[in-house]
Amino acid sequence: MGSVILLIAGLLFIAVSVIGKKMDENFLRDSFTTDGTVVDIMEQLQKTSNSAHLVLRPVIDYKLDKIYRFTAEVDARRYRIKTGDSLQILVSRDNHKVAKLKQGRKESTLLLNIFLLLGIIACLLSAHLFQPSELSIKWLQDPFSLALVGGALIFAYIKVYPALQILLSHGLKHSENAREVEESL
Repeated sequence: MGSVILLIAGLLFIAVSVIGKKMDENFLRDSFTTDGTVVDIMEQLQKTSNSAHLVLRPVIDYKLDKIYRFTAEVDARRYRIKTGDSLQILVSRDNHKVAKLKQGRKESTLLLNIFLLLGIIACLLSAHLFQPSELSIKWLQDPFSLALVGGALIFAYIKVYPALQILLSHGLKHSENAREVEESL
């Protein structure tokens, strides 16, 4: 049973990686580069289960048809970003309120590649550890269990399939992270 759970975990890691890479690929394809100016550095406390540390997030303005402001998802200290710096921003063509700092993409790509690698390793390890005796089809002989599994499959089809259709037809999109501002650059 452990190898089946490991296989499911590996497949989930692979799915997260593939979906994340698809989102990133769609965003890059449908975005353009513009210049932005760091107008502030915001302090943000990030807590983990046993510690907390301060992260400095750059607040960036960029001008298109209007002036937009967003907080980048990178640590300003790591990239040596200071107030007044000019940076390249990736902005969605469809929605100018979706922006990403161009130089911060390496971290998300690395994380998605690590997820893919972990998923592949878990699936291979699962295949290596698999014992045919682990699987038992005795539950197929029990009408209650069979009805329960059938009901779960029907429920999944009714509830999950429409959501998957919408997701596949409309694509994966990043959420808005910028707002319009009145101030000038």
